[in-house]
Amino acid sequence: MKAKFCPVCGKDAGDAVFCSSCGYNFETGKQQTVTQEKEKNSILPMVLAILLVVALIATAIFVLIIVEIPDVMDTYDDTEFLDWMTYTVNENLMTDFTMIGTYADSYDLDNLAKWSQKLEDHSSLYLSQIDNFHVSPKMQKVKDETKLALEDCEMAGYYGKLGAENISPDELDIAVLYMNDAVIHINTVTEYLNDM
Repeated sequence: MKAKFCPVCGKDAGDAVFCSSCGYNFETGKQQTVTQEKEKNSILPMVLAILLVVALIATAIFVLIIVEIPDVMDTYDDTEFLDWMTYTVNENLMTDFTMIGTYADSYDLDNLAKWSQKLEDHSSLYLSQIDNFHVSPKMQKVKDETKLALEDCEMAGYYGKLGAENISPDELDIAVLYMNDAVIHINTVTEYLNDM
């Protein structure tokens, strides 16, 4: 069997009536609009996706319009936030850091991994709680710095656990860097509170 090549684009057409590349019709000698049809078919999913996103945006805007948002909240959770931060967060994180230091000094990698995991878990829990407090604008910067400190503590715990389990100095170094960053944020919190 002799190979059949398209006279327009040069592609091997096999036994086809139309060239799959350019749409040339071997029987009539005319070029069809197969390429245009292909382009139309490839754009269709994209158009549907865009329409879906536009519909979702329109729905979200509609929901925002009909939801009644209070003008100004009269009360703030500053006292509750400070109590939570002082008696819950600081006490648990201080215990976690103390135990991490103890087991790092004694090269007890199993307990170092265990307490690093506790640090990560506590930090993750507190990050899930911190946004529940509606604080005054003056207290907001304290809340923001506390959140940054918790994010760093969470990562310190994560890398501390990995470093202890994998006996990896590089991962432990990363944990230390996150701990140092957490300390900077905690010091900033302290400065803010002293200025109030």
